[in-house]
Amino acid sequence: MKYTKPVLTYEQQAELLISRGLIADKSDLINKLKEVNYSRLSSYLDPYFDLSTCKYKTGTDFKFVWENYTFDRRLRLVVLDAIERIEISIRAKLVYEFTNKYGAFGYLDKKKIPNIDNDRYNKWLSEIQNEASKSKEVFIQNFYKNYSLSKDLPIWILVEIMTFGKLLTFFRGVDDNIRKTIASCYNTNDEVFKSWMLTLNTIRNICAHHSRLWDKILVTKPKIPRLKHDTNWSVPLQIKNTKIFCILTILAYLIKIIAPQSKWKSRLLDLFNDYKNIPLYKLGFPKGWENIDMWKN
Repeated sequence: MKYTKPVLTYEQQAELLISRGLIADKSDLINKLKEVNYSRLSSYLDPYFDLSTCKYKTGTDFKFVWENYTFDRRLRLVVLDAIERIEISIRAKLVYEFTNKYGAFGYLDKKKIPNIDNDRYNKWLSEIQNEASKSKEVFIQNFYKNYSLSKDLPIWILVEIMTFGKLLTFFRGVDDNIRKTIASCYNTNDEVFKSWMLTLNTIRNICAHHSRLWDKILVTKPKIPRLKHDTNWSVPLQIKNTKIFCILTILAYLIKIIAPQSKWKSRLLDLFNDYKNIPLYKLGFPKGWENIDMWKN
């Protein structure tokens, strides 16, 4: 089918939304459409759209939809703050364990990264080396200046310019003992922790590209620790690993280990308090979530 929809002016976009039953002040809606692209705004309107009638559900007020949007924007910033702390912590521990076993340049030997296939290893190595060659970071430029005979960077320098995705590849590729040692630093096992890293990488990308986090259904699902095997995870097993509440719980759990003095959880709860009209069940918050130990303390 060929796409034939016409280009609409801001006024026409607003009129279309209002004609579909959206309650809104037209001039305010036009101003918001100038600020936020129609398609981006649509992702916050879609949950209130009835496909059977091609109308918005009765009572759908744009003021509330916009509140969802601004809540989501602030939520992404809070989530990114936690992921940054976690990512930096993982980098430090992974480099420490790897270099103490294999040295600064052990990453150049595929045998030292046994848990990924040759093609993935070669792609990973090529891409991080290419990134290093183009980097304008002062610490990298200084290394090449001081060690002009070295074409390869020590892994503890290289890891600082890795994306979270490249870091994840590195973590998945190292030998089992290193992964287990790192996971134990976060009071969990390597399979659970690996799934957390994979999910957090996805969440980080969602936040970095300013995509919708609110009401998100997770495609990349984190594993939930089993209570009887992990006394540190004091969260009920019935928490759904398809909704953002699970991610927020994982972040709170890891931040408490990495930076117990952090006020991250308080900032998150303050955000909820600022947006009392936002239905938290849309984020997967179960009834009585406030009584879960991890959220009480």
